Amino acid sequence: MSKKRGAELSCSALVFLLEYISRLLFVVLTCCDLIKKIEAEYSQEEIVSGCKVLNQSYNIFDLPERQWQQLAYSFPRSISCLQKLSEVCSPGKVINALLMKYYPCERVIKYYLIKKMTHLTENIVAFEMSIGSSRIDLCRINGHTYAYEIKTEYDTFKRLSTQLPNYQKAFDFVYVVTPLQRVESLKPYLPERCGIIAYTLKNGLCKFSHQKKAEKNKGDLDFCIKNFSSSELTMFIEALSNLTCPTKRIEKEKIAISLVGKRNAWAVYRKILKKRYEKKWNFLVANMEYILPIDVQEFFRSTMSVDGFYE
Repeated sequence: MSKKRGAELSCSALVFLLEYISRLLFVVLTCCDLIKKIEAEYSQEEIVSGCKVLNQSYNIFDLPERQWQQLAYSFPRSISCLQKLSEVCSPGKVINALLMKYYPCERVIKYYLIKKMTHLTENIVAFEMSIGSSRIDLCRINGHTYAYEIKTEYDTFKRLSTQLPNYQKAFDFVYVVTPLQRVESLKPYLPERCGIIAYTLKNGLCKFSHQKKAEKNKGDLDFCIKNFSSSELTMFIEALSNLTCPTKRIEKEKIAISLVGKRNAWAVYRKILKKRYEKKWNFLVANMEYILPIDVQEFFRSTMSVDGFYE
């Protein structure tokens, strides 16, 4: 390649980069302009109400037209500003900016908590793992298992009486994550071994602090393996015995339950959980910087390509 040709390509690349940066800055500034107008034109109660509607209606797979309609419905006095934004960015980015700033709901706190866990080595994290009749918001698996149930300022504590007993059967350590100002009102709902992690939000930052350290649970492996898939039951049986594995699930469960007393049964259980979620977690960690905070759970679930998704 000639020097002249190389210089032309370098110049073209620089122009493209400058245009991209200019466009990105315009989007950021326009989003900031929308937020300023919302703060000026709406009361705090109206802002929270509008964001609540957005949070309830938001679906990552909705067509952009549908999402812009949701924004206009939630903030009807900002339609002209939304129209300008629709020319330069995706509606998901606008919804994300609004929820992250004004509405610290479960999906927002999940993002902040997940962000702290992405640097942990030898750990696998999962969303919404089913345990009996409940689903834990987040769980973390390494040499031990940890459960994190999030109760934001918009949630009640009523369901904890049925959720926490299930979690304590399946996880070594169980924590409830809640705003700092709700810690005292949370305590009467907690079993003795359950821990508390409090969070505070200020200037776009979320800080977590352990208010009560969780104590290790005894666990109930019989209960845990009933949440295995058929293939996971097979893995459990093969790891702990030389028995021939039957094809029917009910027969697999009987054999698996007969093996729970084995010395390394809990270690096998944790290994199977890590295998279940390892690919999804590694995908999320690798792509975290490209995913909107409000979308991390959906990308974990589907492991769909991030390339061009928000264009």
